[in-house]
Amino acid sequence: MIAGHTYYYHRDALAAWVKAVPGRALWMNLVAMATLIFFMYFPILEQRFEGSSAGLIGYLVIHRTLFAAAFTWFLLASFLNLNHFGWLARFYAMRIWHPFGQLTYSMYLTHFIFIIVVVKQCNRYFHNSGYEGMEHMLATVVVGGGLSLLLTLMMAVFCWLFIEKPFLNIRDLVKVSQGATKATLGSGQAKKVEAK
Repeated sequence: MIAGHTYYYHRDALAAWVKAVPGRALWMNLVAMATLIFFMYFPILEQRFEGSSAGLIGYLVIHRTLFAAAFTWFLLASFLNLNHFGWLARFYAMRIWHPFGQLTYSMYLTHFIFIIVVVKQCNRYFHNSGYEGMEHMLATVVVGGGLSLLLTLMMAVFCWLFIEKPFLNIRDLVKVSQGATKATLGSGQAKKVEAK
């Protein structure tokens, strides 16, 4: 809502502020990205953070606000077409990614199931193997994430080949009339058209 309100009522002032200093938009994008990454991965739910220190209380008070502000900036940057990551857009526009475009919906539907199952098992395995702290977390994220991605891709290929593609082929075979049917000329009208 804040991004929409700011864009609708203060679009020109915001664009002028961004363009007033060269590189301001790029730095704002980088700071917003760093803020999002920091607040997504800073572990506050571990037992060692259960105390009530002033730093933890301050973090809990401001972390959602700063996260929302960073996300709001990304929305505003996209509304204002502040494209500082054109190289990234060109990279993702390469033809090598087109097959993955066919799989994205199936991946979207199945990825969460695999993440829950695989990461839970990896977490248990690495915990029993004696990994502790950061090593345990990194091993779980890397191995669990990799296996989850691999299984998700395999399931997406299966769904594409045996569910999505056959239904798309059926759609192409069955021609459904869209809209009103065309009026056909009667035999008398057809003769008049031919005579002209």
